[in-house]
Parts: sequence; structure tokens; C-alpha cells
Amino acid sequence: MKKVMKLADLCWEGLTLQHITHKEIIIPYMWFTFTAILFEIFLAILICVSSFIFIIYNSRPNLEYYIAAAIVFFLLILHIATCVTILKKRKGRKISLFRKEDL
Repeated sequence: MKKVMKLADLCWEGLTLQHITHKEIIIPYMWFTFTAILFEIFLAILICVSSFIFIIYNSRPNLEYYIAAAIVFFLLILHIATCVTILKKRKGRKISLFRKEDL
């Protein structure tokens, strides 16, 4: 169980860029995360609209629809949590192109 917890911690450190300070890595990653969040919001809106249409026409979607909706909402929550964590950690820290150790 400890190995699984350590793996989860390492994955979270990788997603939140805890040990990265270079602008060339952080800025494109933040743009990617932002566009992923926009796309997931678009998919969530489509899911809500299609659910509304299903209710209006008294139809039931397949099991795959529910699985896809759960995955989209899970990924949306994960991306928002990652983005908030990165912004909180980077807000107080100045991002420089070179670290003192590199010079």
C-alpha cells in the first residue's frame, strides 16, 4: 500500500510541476491545461444538453453514456484541482529562466 501511495504522490508532483521553475515548461503546460479545461467544459455542457433532451423525449441513454459522463466530470475536477494547485504554488514564487545552481 505504501508503494501505491508513493506512486500517487509522485504523479501529483508531476501534474502540479512541484520541482519545475523554467518558464519554457510552465507556460506551455498551463496553456495545455487551460485548453483541456475549456474542452472539458464544452463536453460537460454537451452532456447536460443531451441529458435535457433525453428527459424531454422520455428516452434513456446507454451505459456508455453514463460512463463517458463520469469520466468527463472526473477529468474536469482533476484538471481544475491541478490548475488551482499550480497557480497557488507559483503565485508567491518568482519564475526565472535560470536557477542559481545552473549559473
